[in-house]
Parts: sequence; C-alpha cells; structure tokens
Amino acid sequence: LVEPLADLGVVLQDPSAADQVVFELTARRPNLIQECAKLLFQFTEADKTQAVTADHLQRLREKFMETSHAMLPLEDMQDDLTRLLTLLWLREGSGAVTVGSFQKLADKHCLALSAAKALDIIDELWICNVLTWEHGTMALASPHLVEFVRKMDFNDEISRLRQTAAQRRSNPLPY
Repeated sequence: LVEPLADLGVVLQDPSAADQVVFELTARRPNLIQECAKLLFQFTEADKTQAVTADHLQRLREKFMETSHAMLPLEDMQDDLTRLLTLLWLREGSGAVTVGSFQKLADKHCLALSAAKALDIIDELWICNVLTWEHGTMALASPHLVEFVRKMDFNDEISRLRQTAAQRRSNPLPY
C-alpha cells in the first residue's frame, strides 16, 4: 500500500491507521488492497493534496461499499443454486462456512443440497474470492459483502433464482 502510493507522490499521514482500515476492508487480499490504494490516490488527486488523511480513510470506508459491487462475483457464477445460496447466506449475515451450514441454509429455504454440491459451492466461492482460507477454516473474504447485499435490493434476483430452483425440484435431476 505505502510504496505504490509513494511512487505516485502520495504519503500516508498515519500509516498504521491506513493499514488498519485497509486490512479491515480487504481481509489482506492483494486485489482489494490495490483497489483501496487506487481509491486513496483518486481522493488525494481530487483534493489536490499529496497526503492521505483521516478524512480520506473515512471516505474510503464509505466508497468501498460502492466498489464492492464490482467485486461481488455473483455474475461470474454460472450455477443458479450457487448464486441463490450465496445471496441468501450473505443476506442473512453469513456465519459459519461448512458443508453442513450450507445444507442447513438450503433446507431452511426448502432446497435439496447434497454434501458434494455444498462442497462444490464452497470451492466456487473460494475461487471467486467470496471466501478466504483463514486460520484453518473458510471465512468471508470481505465483511463488507454482507453489508452490500443487505443494502442492495436482491429480492427480485432471489425470487427468480427460487423459481428456477422450484422448476428443477419438479425435474428429477438432482443438484
């Protein structure tokens, strides 16, 4: 974070505060740290200053929500059940990331989900940077995804995906 900004002529007034904010927002994911650095540079450029201030860090927190939309990989997920369960999981506040927790979530929403399919979903969420490997378990890569999904209106998407799931239930093909 520091060196790329310094290469652009920008310094951090409080490097430890900047690290704390950026690491909290990004869960130390390099692609997200790069996005934060880009936003901080844009803020300093717009303010015609060479220093990242506490105000810039606050603006970064606020702007990161908007930026999270571009990072949310739901559109890259080809499988409707994966998208549906991911949206439901994030909307309900995430929580544990295990095969069993996804099966309970699916059961709660009247969806049949095998252990193998739950594992496939967890793998896809890891590949799509929704999950990260942390201290021996899978965890949400960015807590701001929960806030993003809650603030954005995904009800139409969830309804559409539920209809697709209902049609599949009437079909004998299992997930």
